[in-house]
Amino acid sequence: MASADRESQQAFDSISHIGHFRGGGISGVGGCTRWFVLSEDADVLQHYRAALPAAGWEVVEDDGRRLRAQRDGLAFEAMPCPAGGVVWAGSEENRAFGQGTVMPAGSDICAAHH
Repeated sequence: MASADRESQQAFDSISHIGHFRGGGISGVGGCTRWFVLSEDADVLQHYRAALPAAGWEVVEDDGRRLRAQRDGLAFEAMPCPAGGVVWAGSEENRAFGQGTVMPAGSDICAAHH
C-alpha cells in the first residue's frame, strides 16, 4: 500500500494543479483521491488539458465531464465539482470514479468530501 501511495504522490507532484487541496483524501487499492476548492471560477478540465501534456502525460479520455491521462504505468483523472473538483492518481489498470473503486457505485464523488 505504501508504494502505491508513493507512486500516487509522485504523480500528483509531477503536475501543475489548479485550486487548493483541502488536505487528506481517500487512498484506495489502486490509487489516491483528493478534493480541491477554487477561489475563483475556473475551467478545471481546460487547466488539466494543458497541464498534463506539459508534464509528459498523455490525455487518453476527455468527455467534457472528466479527463484521464496516463504516463509510465500510472493514471491521473480530474473531474470538476461545484466550487472545485476532484483528482485521482494511481495505477493505469484502475479506474478512479468507476464502480468498485474508491467510491461505492452510484455515489456522488463531489458530495463525498463534505
